[in-house]
Amino acid sequence: MSGVLLPQSNSYQSQGSSVIIPPKYIPSLSEDGWMSDPLQKGDYLFAVFMLSEYSQTTIYPRQVSSFSYIMEEGTGDPAETARLLETQLTTYFTRHFNNVTVSADYPSGQQSSLVYLTLSLNYEDNNGKTYSLIKAIETLNSKVVKIENIVNGY
Repeated sequence: MSGVLLPQSNSYQSQGSSVIIPPKYIPSLSEDGWMSDPLQKGDYLFAVFMLSEYSQTTIYPRQVSSFSYIMEEGTGDPAETARLLETQLTTYFTRHFNNVTVSADYPSGQQSSLVYLTLSLNYEDNNGKTYSLIKAIETLNSKVVKIENIVNGY
């Protein structure tokens, strides 16, 4: 059984089947250049998710994961917002990592326009090593006020 790794692709094809292999590097236009460290890649992908606009492309409609769009779509329903965040982040991170799990804690009953939510992401690199990324996000009137890294539960 022979197969070929397609150049400029993250697919491996063998006799009509294909297996997705997450890319080893993620390019950036910063001084970081091509990132290979899984923690750095995860943090960068999260930053891009936070800064992206859903309508920023006409070439790939409905394929941009965007925090602001999800907050707009799920306004008023914490459970729906949490579900949308989990779905979008899982899809987005699965393009780059294996065994991605996302948990969004968006407590209901928050009465003011100040909202707190926590996102926990777990993912594996191509070697099977697991990484965690936990972010606490504070929004005011649907605008992000603060994002904090949570390390070891703090």
